[in-house]
Amino acid sequence: MRTGRTVFWAKYIEIYEQEMGKPPHERDAVVLQNYTHMFFDDIATRPRFLRSFGHFHKWQYDEIQLTSMMKKAGFCQSERKLFHDSLIPDIVDVEVSDFLIVESIK
Repeated sequence: MRTGRTVFWAKYIEIYEQEMGKPPHERDAVVLQNYTHMFFDDIATRPRFLRSFGHFHKWQYDEIQLTSMMKKAGFCQSERKLFHDSLIPDIVDVEVSDFLIVESIK
């Protein structure tokens, strides 16, 4: 049986995969931001006494939204990188997670 949350995240993955199928310069982070707005802004960030679903995240970025945010902040050449693949010397000394790595130049 699919719950409301399961349906919500299945639709998010569908939208994400559609956007990832486009060339990077054509991807639209706003589509994903608008879809997830209700969950993160209205549910996940409620005051503690109004908890819902037990979530406390302020936001969870995906590659499309994070690279878009970096570009809006003035960074260029924003791109997803592999773990320990960087222009930064000695990145292996500080990088500890391979979940989502986006590197940009300012």
